[in-house]
Amino acid sequence: MDSTPPEHTNPTNPPETLSTPGYSRVSPAQATEMVRLKRINPKITYEQIAAAVGVKSVSTVSYWLRELDNDTVHEARKFVKTQALRATMQLADQIDDADPRVSQGAAKAITALAGVQEGSAQVQVGVRVVVGSVGQPAGPDPFEIMVNSASRPTDVESTT
Repeated sequence: MDSTPPEHTNPTNPPETLSTPGYSRVSPAQATEMVRLKRINPKITYEQIAAAVGVKSVSTVSYWLRELDNDTVHEARKFVKTQALRATMQLADQIDDADPRVSQGAAKAITALAGVQEGSAQVQVGVRVVVGSVGQPAGPDPFEIMVNSASRPTDVESTT
């Protein structure tokens, strides 16, 4: 008797895996269909879902319904909130890490936790090159204007 698995001919079900004889992987479409069938008819049995979707095991249907139809967002948020201080302290310790990837990632996470949006304060950094010579300047000295404007009184102050 030949022990090789039969050729796969059904395009909706993937080929059987050798590590789990008799079982095939559940595609995302099949898993979604299991949840949809259970939602539209809560009284449907796992056997009926398995037959309709094309899976071989009732335990597979049970597993995927338990995994996909169980909303745990509320519990996850509650858990995260209870661990916020501990997580923030660990991130603060990682900011001083020697690896820049770790320290920058921790700094970004702390910034996000603080509610600060990255890039909210626009800062321009650059180098200004002024071309000219003492005898033939390219224009007014930009540094002199900044110094003079800071020390010069405004028109309102000088008239009063």
